[in-house]
Amino acid sequence: MTKVVALLTTIDDIFDAYATLQELELFTEAINRVGYGQRKSASQIHEAMLSGSSRSLQRNGGDVNYRKIILGPTSKRSSRMKKSVQVYMVEAKWLHGKYIPTIEEYMDVTRVSIVVPMFTIFSFMAMGEMANKEVFDSLRQDPKIVRASSNIIRLMDDLASHKFEQERGHIASSIECYMKHHGVSEQQTYDEFHQQIEKAWKDINEEFLRPTTVPMLFLSRLLNFARSGDVMYKDHKDIFTHLGEVMENNISMLLIDPVPI
Repeated sequence: MTKVVALLTTIDDIFDAYATLQELELFTEAINRVGYGQRKSASQIHEAMLSGSSRSLQRNGGDVNYRKIILGPTSKRSSRMKKSVQVYMVEAKWLHGKYIPTIEEYMDVTRVSIVVPMFTIFSFMAMGEMANKEVFDSLRQDPKIVRASSNIIRLMDDLASHKFEQERGHIASSIECYMKHHGVSEQQTYDEFHQQIEKAWKDINEEFLRPTTVPMLFLSRLLNFARSGDVMYKDHKDIFTHLGEVMENNISMLLIDPVPI
């Protein structure tokens, strides 16, 4: 899972700050051409990125066909990896065209680019045989808990990072989109988004309280994604981008000095 996060973070950074629009169009075209059994169409860089993530998951997951899931079996249904790259491209075109979308347009795209749906699939796959067909079928229905987790991370991320990102050149965040199309102040937008975040937490609680075909252990993974957003972007501070004492201590307690269980 760590390698998947690192891979997608690298791709996100390429689209945000390290490539021209023409280069990104070529990159996206190459990724879109890549199909199950057709990876020769990609450049060596794309090949290494895709095959590396596939090999890593295969080593950890045994016989599960991760390669097929990552690359997509047919052109009729884009894989999650391809979908992530496609929405990164949409964002890049917004930036280069100086386009400010409506808040609805923005959220439809950035719920995908925050990659909670993709991380969900990879985390479920790592759970082995417990992740049966019914579990993955439920994800195809775009369940409320996935949307809620995505909304929490997306809005908290924007609240914490939009000023810094606008200074260096970035697409309009949800803050700018909402202010422009609703004619409200920055503080009014903050207040509205805090209410939306609170509602998203209530949606997650609701999903835990009602009967579901998805085992509680899987729902807990989605809850933990939302919790990670709260850790990284709490109090309008982006400690994912700007590492500090809090994040360093979190990493140390998790990996260097863990509490014995």
